[in-house]
Amino acid sequence: RRGGGGGEPLRQVVSQALARSDVGSLAGGEAAQVAEVFELLGLSRLLVTPEAQARVGAAIDAHRQQRARVAAAWASIREAAAGGGGGAGGGGEAAAPASLEQAVHVSLEQYDLPMSMSDSLVLSELLTLIELPRSSVPFRVEEELLAAVAAHRSQRAIASASSLALVAQKLRAALYNDSTALDADGAPLLAPSETWSVAAINGTVHALVGEALNLLELEPEQAEPAGWRSLLGRLNLSHSDAEQLTPRLADGPLPSSVPPAEAGRPASAGGAGGGGAGDTLLRLAFREQRERRAAEWLPTRALPGI
Repeated sequence: RRGGGGGEPLRQVVSQALARSDVGSLAGGEAAQVAEVFELLGLSRLLVTPEAQARVGAAIDAHRQQRARVAAAWASIREAAAGGGGGAGGGGEAAAPASLEQAVHVSLEQYDLPMSMSDSLVLSELLTLIELPRSSVPFRVEEELLAAVAAHRSQRAIASASSLALVAQKLRAALYNDSTALDADGAPLLAPSETWSVAAINGTVHALVGEALNLLELEPEQAEPAGWRSLLGRLNLSHSDAEQLTPRLADGPLPSSVPPAEAGRPASAGGAGGGGAGDTLLRLAFREQRERRAAEWLPTRALPGI
């Protein structure tokens, strides 16, 4: 039924919208379902064109299939906890996972798992989602589940390290304005739109530093010098290299992301503070992204039960 599909970004947007609704409540034909998704996204005035129907319809199908896979995985874990063994049951619209490890993988792949969480805490959160009291899980099955959680996180760590290495390559290329840098497949690391002007490079560096900090999972409470050293380590830059070889902000207007109050701050003198003309672009991007992450983190710290 589908041709070109909607791409991963579209699937994520549709999944986020349907997560706030009952996917089973989508009624009517395909056009009516797409219109309902538009309404959930606050885009009720959009017309359902044939192209939109095909692409959004594919994203709805993908979300339903993922929901069915997760339901089958949860059923498999419940059956294992009940003594029936993992991977044999589940029923429903999707085939049951082939093993308990696969069931755990399917169950966790859609969630963020900070490195600060222990495997035991991850398992507790998963069992809470499944509404399965941990005290009711046999010791043998609990050990298998913990091993499956550890295996899943190990796979994630490999993928995360690969992603971080690519981000680091891109960031070094942006800092040195190297538009000829290539990835392992021989493709350009940076698009022309990311390096065509000073403003574009500024935006690229800020975005890539944000990605790097997310992948490094630096705690907002971590001292700034320690976080700075972690970032430089991933970029294979020494402190002196970062200060001497990376571009500095010229006199004049600062990037649009810098609050007006920052404009009067003196340039840093080797420490983590500062942020005016003459400061390195990398240092300023690090500081701003760190402050943003801290601001986003504070509400969750204030409301630990949510």
